[in-house]
Amino acid sequence: MERNGYSVGWLLPDDAAEAAALESRIHSVEHRAGEHLIGAQLETTECDARNLSLALYHSAAGAPRPTLVGFVLAFLMRSRREMAEFFDAPIPDALDAEGRVIYIADWAIERAHRRAFKFMASKLADIIASDPELRRLPVNAFCTPEYAAKWRAQARWLTHSGYRFGADYAYEDARLDRPMYWMHWEPDREPRDELPAPALDAPLTCRVVTDLRGWADLRRVWDQLLDASPDRTPWQSYAFLTLWWRHLSGKHALRIFVVERGGVPCLVLPMQLASSRRLPGLPVRLLEPIGMIMDVNRPRLGLGALDEAAYRCAFDAIWSLRDWDVVRIDEKPWDDREIALLRDYGVERGCVFRQVFSHLVPYVDLRQSWAAYLRGRSSKLRKNLKAARRKLERRGAVALECHDTETAVMKAFETVLELHGRSWKREKRIEHSRSEGYPEFFGDWAHHMASLGRCRILVLRCGERPVAATVAFLDGDTYYAVQIVHDAEFAACSPGTLLEALELEGLMNEGRFSRYEMMGSFLANKMRWTETATASSHALVLRRRVRTFVMDAFYFFIKPYLRPLLVSLRRRLKLEREA
Repeated sequence: MERNGYSVGWLLPDDAAEAAALESRIHSVEHRAGEHLIGAQLETTECDARNLSLALYHSAAGAPRPTLVGFVLAFLMRSRREMAEFFDAPIPDALDAEGRVIYIADWAIERAHRRAFKFMASKLADIIASDPELRRLPVNAFCTPEYAAKWRAQARWLTHSGYRFGADYAYEDARLDRPMYWMHWEPDREPRDELPAPALDAPLTCRVVTDLRGWADLRRVWDQLLDASPDRTPWQSYAFLTLWWRHLSGKHALRIFVVERGGVPCLVLPMQLASSRRLPGLPVRLLEPIGMIMDVNRPRLGLGALDEAAYRCAFDAIWSLRDWDVVRIDEKPWDDREIALLRDYGVERGCVFRQVFSHLVPYVDLRQSWAAYLRGRSSKLRKNLKAARRKLERRGAVALECHDTETAVMKAFETVLELHGRSWKREKRIEHSRSEGYPEFFGDWAHHMASLGRCRILVLRCGERPVAATVAFLDGDTYYAVQIVHDAEFAACSPGTLLEALELEGLMNEGRFSRYEMMGSFLANKMRWTETATASSHALVLRRRVRTFVMDAFYFFIKPYLRPLLVSLRRRLKLEREA
């Protein structure tokens, strides 16, 4: 949205430093939020599609890029309690403490560009008015007495945008030791019927999103489309994918294919463009789901109802791009309908299609008693569990802790990182040792899920010392066991195995979940607990090019023949060295 050299876009977590610098030039010290708070607010709300903040840019003649000259911090709060936590403010008795509300935290605009404030404010008003939920919610804010008059003047756009001023509630801020106001505006607009869904025969179009601001335009519909998807999981949520992208995307390029029916998104394909350099001198450009191949779980090509016409529209857009050599997707069931659609389209276009076994995906049916389940396990496993408890008890009292509140989960996550530093995984550069950004990414993801009541961390202690921990995410009646770690010093006591057993026993007694999903690799350890597993596949669509011909020949013809020979040779050499 542009006007007279000004443009308005989303203010995202990556913009926190620039916003704080602008704030420091405009507000006095006591009225500044600072980079840390601005960043925390933006990241927390961006994760779950509650960030409504906008940035105002000015493009000066000859300038290489637009300059940030103003911003408004605005968020959808789950309740006024969440809003009150920012200032430790008492909630006025006249307001519903549990009610959802739009919180306008701050605005800042350079004096020379004050005339453009209305432009930015009108954009925010349009966003609120066009959203079925937002347009019904009140607007609240905090301000000091000296800013109260300025607030009412600057907020005239609210009265022109379907709001009426309700009240300002005075209170004393104990932390700042000064009087404050809690400002309240009520919606004052005519009720509007929900817009009808586009007709099924409405025209389909597809556009490609390549940056975070374009992605943010989809935040309010993203999880709605995910909910309409077959076999949905948390790993395709807006929160997970945007966090992964900000922390771990590296040199990947964003490619989100948005199919719209009558101008309304009905399908999105969240993909990235990566490069594989395993073949010397022949880099291969891979188009794959965001997060592939090690961080995405139970991937989907598309989010939205399974509509063949919409998928074909997306595939047409993919085919029109010349910047990829191979479409790759891993961990898909053999009979997956998405893969069938991709295969048929690729073959029709003259591509080579390959689908090979990837790995087993084990799970445990939790709808049984622990006693009955344990009787079905091997005698060796039952014996090992008893031995593990005896060995640990010789070294100290054994205690199990369960952390499932937001505060408790984040404190327990510090224990997980501490254990990781003492585990074999650190040396093997697995999980939190993979990259500098991984602990921060996973911590933010765990924090987000904990804020929704959907994260659980179990910690096993021997005496006062934590010796093992598990991290799990909860989704309906499915319990995703995502990570497990143990102290290498206690490896002989098998604390991880004992913790897994205690976790399963607790879940079966709890009766809340029906399925225990085991994530990640190390299948030999996981298959001790179950015989039930689904076989997943690795699917590739290869354009007919020299580099893809070489890749196809190596991975599907030469490597399968050479690998058994090399494994046999390594074993023989090892035996000779040991002899």
